[in-house]
This record gives sequence, structure tokens and C-alpha cells, in this order.
Amino acid sequence: MIGGLIITFLLMMINLGLISQFDKIKHVDLPTLKLATQMSPSIGIIMSVIMILVIYNTVVGLMYAFASRFSVPFSRRYFIIIITMAVITYISTFIGFISLIGKVFPIMGLFGFILLIPVLYKGLIKRITGKSNID
Repeated sequence: MIGGLIITFLLMMINLGLISQFDKIKHVDLPTLKLATQMSPSIGIIMSVIMILVIYNTVVGLMYAFASRFSVPFSRRYFIIIITMAVITYISTFIGFISLIGKVFPIMGLFGFILLIPVLYKGLIKRITGKSNID
């Protein structure tokens, strides 16, 4: 519970900082990085290194999960999937962050709604029939 309160406080501080500097950061691709650089150029450099490491960490975890789902880990097929995904990921870096987010987020939102339909349907059927174990 204490950890949740600390994270909530830190997120609130970041949001208040972003809101207070909105006129300076509204046209920037990474407003948090711009805010950190305004505080100190060295903090901006540290923040960019951390952001790159977080992105790489996310990509590696997702690539492993995806490849191990469709093949035996460390098999020949696994490495083919990993290399193919790495090439696709590398090519997608040339699209640009804002363009990529502008294209990917709406698609992911649509998939979320599509996946929500069977969940709501199953919940509705459970409520109507009174059964708690419907597969």
C-alpha cells in the first residue's frame, strides 16, 4: 500500500510539472524528457538513457514471450522468429515515434474492444442463467 501511495504521488508530481509547463512542451514528442532537460541537461541525458533502456527491456521481453509462444525456446524456429521480429522492429524505428504511436494505439484500442465483446457476452450469460461456470 505504501508503494502504491508513493507511485501515485510521483505520478501526480510528474503530471503537475507537465501541466505547469504545457505551453513549452505541447508540441514536443517526449514532453517528460523535455521537462527533465529544462531542469538540467545532465538530468535530460540520464532520462534519455533510462527511456532507451526501458524501451529495449520491453521489446526484449515481448519478443521472447511472442517467440516462445509459437516455438520451442532456443530452437531453430525460435531464432528465425526472433531475427524476423528484430528486423521488423528495426525497420519500424524509421517510422518515427509519434507516427508509430498514432498508428498503433488506435489499432490496439480496436483490438481491446473486440476482445471485450466475448468477455461481456460471457458475463451477461452468467448473470442471465445464474450459472457460475460457463466455458
